Amino acid sequence: MFNALKCNRMNCPGYMLPKTFFEQEQDYICKICESIVPYAEIEKILENIGIYLSTMKKNDIIACKEFINRRYESTLHPNHFYNIDVTIALAQLIGQQTGGLAAVEKDLLIEKIELCKKLDKLLKTLVPGNVFYLRNDN
Repeated sequence: MFNALKCNRMNCPGYMLPKTFFEQEQDYICKICESIVPYAEIEKILENIGIYLSTMKKNDIIACKEFINRRYESTLHPNHFYNIDVTIALAQLIGQQTGGLAAVEKDLLIEKIELCKKLDKLLKTLVPGNVFYLRNDN
């Protein structure tokens, strides 16, 4: 679901993906209701989100949280590459403030741990043989 979008049909909990990744410019189809969204519309949605990301305030924990939890929650799958990009940035930001991790409030530290666990689980799924290398950067 690294590039899945939530179905845009009202009350449908499904996610939309192309029928195949072997052909370019495929329409997206909901796995539950089989609703179809043309490729051009998907590209426009992703382009607009990309533009927003490029203008989003950098190194800002609140901006990252807003993007993940509110801004595109109804559009992007939680594991969409845009969400993962912001999740990585957020996990890295927490603890980078003055005082380091020792100065981070407990709730925020717990959030960082949960974000890292989520990313670890995703990486184990996407690149299971390479996770070892990600952990051992000696």
